Amino acid sequence: MEEYVGQLWHRFITNAASKEYPEAAVLLDDVRVSVGILFRALGGDAGLQIVNSFKTNYATKRNLLQRIAGTGKQVELATRNADQLSLPERIAIFPNKKLNRDLYLWLAVLATIDDVSAYWLVANSQKTVNLLQHYPGLRSRYQRLSKAHLIQRPKLDTLTKGEREQEKQIQMALQFPEDMLSALPPEQLSKYAPQPVPLWLYPLPNQTGVIAQKKTEPPEINENDEQNEQCKQREGDRKRRKAERADMPNGKSGLLSFRMEALFSWSEYTKVDRTTEEDDDDNAVQAADDMDMLSIAQDDKKPPSKLKFDLDLPS
Repeated sequence: MEEYVGQLWHRFITNAASKEYPEAAVLLDDVRVSVGILFRALGGDAGLQIVNSFKTNYATKRNLLQRIAGTGKQVELATRNADQLSLPERIAIFPNKKLNRDLYLWLAVLATIDDVSAYWLVANSQKTVNLLQHYPGLRSRYQRLSKAHLIQRPKLDTLTKGEREQEKQIQMALQFPEDMLSALPPEQLSKYAPQPVPLWLYPLPNQTGVIAQKKTEPPEINENDEQNEQCKQREGDRKRRKAERADMPNGKSGLLSFRMEALFSWSEYTKVDRTTEEDDDDNAVQAADDMDMLSIAQDDKKPPSKLKFDLDLPS
């Protein structure tokens, strides 16, 4: 009963804290072909892949419901590098399904213009100005998107002085991008990042913690092995996750918690963190969702279950 009530509470508070409109959601898979055609028709790199973006930590200010629900810590941002255009797997930020679809198309068009500034506000303003000058037909679509998003932006009178200055710049850039081509970033005006702008492309998050992986031969698989026949095969989801390559843990680096005065007491020995976890519960996908970055290592043991993930691993 307690678990059932907890699930009901989690579902209620998560839905209450969400700022999305599930009934108007559009999936990237539904528009991937259209996005690719438009991107390449306007001069985008023909060899560039359109992939799902992954959730990344974003230190924006959260409201009370988000803090209670534990949500809002991560967001899916649209990014572009030399090889990939990463777009959110699902867009449901507008109550109108057509607007959510138009947002995918706008991001694809925006990605055809190269960055001219390292400051993301100026870079996106310059891209917007260039697009509207060269393709006036996009102006009505951009105005619909920016007007709908401005309604969702924080109210200036609810922000602190530093947050207010940041938000003023962003709202000005959305309404009059031509006036923000020489804007300077506010210097440490707030400890929080401004609320993300879904109409813009963001710089790639830093790739940290990448560990060189030893080259080892893959484990030999015996098709007649009874354990291999009993191995579970589960399909993963389509989310894209940040990952790093790492050496296989040796099982000797677990964290031990005890009181120093009871060092020799067996009852005070508690192993609170294990380097690997092997269980048959169907919670591996949930565990992956709770991790900011997945560490991928090569092992010579057969896993108790198999999962498929789309990982953003460095080449």
